[in-house]
Formats: sequence, structure tokens, C-alpha cells
Amino acid sequence: MESLKITAKIFLLILIPLLFLSLTVLTADAEKGGGRRRIRMPKTIYFVGTEKCTGGGECHDPWLGAWRNSAHGKTYNLLKPGERAKAKQRAEASIKEKLLKYGGRDKVYVDSLDVVNADFTNEPFCLMCHTTGFGQAGGFKPGETEIDPDEPNFEQVGCEMCHSVMGGSQYRVLMNNTEGDFTSAQAEKHGKRYDNNTGNVCKRCHEHPNTPFQPSLDPKYKFNFEERRKKVHNIEKYVNKYNIGHLLDKRKDRLTKDPGVTYQKSLEIEDWVIMDGKVRFKALPLYKGILRFNDGSRLPLEDIEVEKP
Repeated sequence: MESLKITAKIFLLILIPLLFLSLTVLTADAEKGGGRRRIRMPKTIYFVGTEKCTGGGECHDPWLGAWRNSAHGKTYNLLKPGERAKAKQRAEASIKEKLLKYGGRDKVYVDSLDVVNADFTNEPFCLMCHTTGFGQAGGFKPGETEIDPDEPNFEQVGCEMCHSVMGGSQYRVLMNNTEGDFTSAQAEKHGKRYDNNTGNVCKRCHEHPNTPFQPSLDPKYKFNFEERRKKVHNIEKYVNKYNIGHLLDKRKDRLTKDPGVTYQKSLEIEDWVIMDGKVRFKALPLYKGILRFNDGSRLPLEDIEVEKP
């Protein structure tokens, strides 16, 4: 019995220093950025929302702050009764025409519609461009998706609407697990797109044939990519001592040295109609694992060649 007590004491004397050393190493790694928890890669690409894309501000905090106070971070609010009353009133005929042609609404409904005071927050036709991922896997679902006015998420035009083909479920994991040191090809293989840097992705909504707010209605709806991009991520005033590390770019000059195929060629823009309250897509940038480009070419995700970063 005495020998067992002595053995236990010796074991504890050895174990405690080892545990202390392990904790010290892990803490040091975390301080260097090496302690980030790795996440398992999902099997499919789907929408996850702005909160997950930014880790709740843990990895893209300055961008998250700027986005929340941008037009993209407030798109859902425009669908509420009385919002942008003058614009809706001016576009009344166009709104009704588009609802008939693409929105799946009948003439009786459209003729009686008060576009200024109507609640469009459940209107499928409008949700396509005022929320994130509506009608697609993981995307916004009216009446089901939780809405928090203080922390906008799916109910606005979030990260994935501009930076992904059909959601950020996979490429956000890639970013996390590589701590930002990945190639464009790696990201594209997991659903990221780079034609947001050319303005092509903006056509998902701006000047899309389905939108009622066309330049023919008012010149201000003429989309100027270079001017508009300046208003999306004005991050300077959101940078502080706690998130300045988020600005580190481990692959500088990405678009010149490692542009990616989706930067060099524009992806197809969604074409859709609403039928029986549901979205019916006639064109998608990614369909059955194959990227589809405006020039008619196709590229299966599995065929994207990936080199080590």
C-alpha cells in the first residue's frame, strides 16, 4: 500500500510540470495566431450568413462594422411599409409590371397593391435582392430565419452575395484553417468567386432585368461599379487596437499574382422567376458542381488545379 502511495506521488510530480508546459506552449501558439481552432470542412456548399462568415467579428471585424452601416447592411429595411416612399411611388408601374412578369403575382393582386404602404418583407420577388441566399440552400427563409435588428445577418445583403457562388460554408473554413494563407484556386474550389472585383457579381441585382429600379426610371440607378465599391467597405474608422491584426494579408497582390479563373472570366448571373411562391432558377453560376461562365464555358470544381500555397 505504501509503495502505491509513493508511486502516485512520483507520477503527480512528473505529470503536473508536463501539464503546465503544455498549457504554456498552447498559450504561446494562440498569441502568435497558431492556436486557432480548426473547423471540419462541410461536404457541400451552402449559405451560412454574415455572422459565421466573420466569426461574429473574430476574423473580419473592421469589415463587419463597415458593412453593418452600409447600404448592403440595411437592404431588408427598405422592404418595410413606408420606407423609401418616394422611390416606390415613382416606380409603381415598374414594380407592378415586374411582379406580374417575374414575381408570380396575378393581375387582381397587382392592381390592388399599394406599393408605398405594402409590406414586402415576405415578398419572394423582393427577397432575392434584399436578403442573403433566398431560395438556395442555407439561405434566408421568411418567417423562419431569426432577425436581430442589432446584429443583421441573413436578412440583409451579406458577404456571401458578393463573395460566393452559392454560399460560404466551405471557403470560410478554408480561410480559418489556413489563417488566410490560401491560393485563389483553393478558394474557388470551395465556392469563392473573384468577379466581385470586376463588378460582374453586382449584376445579380443592380440593373438585373428583374429589378423595377432601372436607369430608364431614374439615371441614379445606372450602376457605376468604381463609385459604388467605395461605399461598401469603408473600414478605416472601424479599425482599432483589438482588430488591427485582421488587416494582415498573407497573400498580397492576389489579383495580379494569383487572380483566379473567376477574376479572369465572368460567371453567369442568376436568371429566375417566382412560381407558386418559390424561386425557379433558369441560370446559376454554379450548377451540380460545375462553374458556368458568361462566355459559355464550363469548369467542374473538381477540375480546378490547386497548388500548395
